[in-house]
Amino acid sequence: MCSNILSNNESFDKLSDNICEIILSYLSISDKLKFECVSKVINESYRQVIDTVEVSHEFWSKYEKSIIECLTKKFKFLTQLQINFEINKQLFEIITKNSENLRKIKFFGFLGQDNCEKFGQIRGQNLEFIDIYGIEKSELVSLLRSTPKLKAIEVYDNFEAVIEQYISQLEEIKINEFSNEWFEKFANLYNNQLKKISFNDWSNEKNMNVVPYLLLFQNLESLNFRVCKNSYCNWTQIISLA
Repeated sequence: MCSNILSNNESFDKLSDNICEIILSYLSISDKLKFECVSKVINESYRQVIDTVEVSHEFWSKYEKSIIECLTKKFKFLTQLQINFEINKQLFEIITKNSENLRKIKFFGFLGQDNCEKFGQIRGQNLEFIDIYGIEKSELVSLLRSTPKLKAIEVYDNFEAVIEQYISQLEEIKINEFSNEWFEKFANLYNNQLKKISFNDWSNEKNMNVVPYLLLFQNLESLNFRVCKNSYCNWTQIISLA
């Protein structure tokens, strides 16, 4: 009976690539990093199933060397990347150089206009979603000039004109701060193509006047409200106005 049991060193090597990919798809990114040394099959296969990576400051501090190695050698299929802390120059260079299939980025801060322009020129052609908290308007413009496929964006203060000027195929938007006047103009401009709208920090006191303009979006599939602190969302009033 014992002779029929595979040794620990051989067990994963006997599995097919498809089975290994299924197993690995259930692991967290930190576990994937740890399991690289389990077998040659995992070492070769796990890069195929990682298409989304989220890196916190705690995770970066603990696994910095492993993350650097993975981003430089193994994440050729990475399509989504979220960095939850201010990116340093080393990490920026790694991302720019190696993330050739990147489609969606969610970053905290950036490294100035020149680096935004550089990132856009190298990786902007495939980008479809951008959310960069703390980015300056000039930095965002430098990035958007090289993102012809961009379809989704999360926006903050004073970025309205930038969106209208540089994003022609917009399908999804997350809005943090906006004026009623701008939203009316926005609704008329993107009424045929927008599919998803998310309002962050919604306030009935400030934003109820935009509700009728939601009817202008002919292909809207999803509408989300995240109510700001000390406010509320009166759904009955919203429905009646619509």
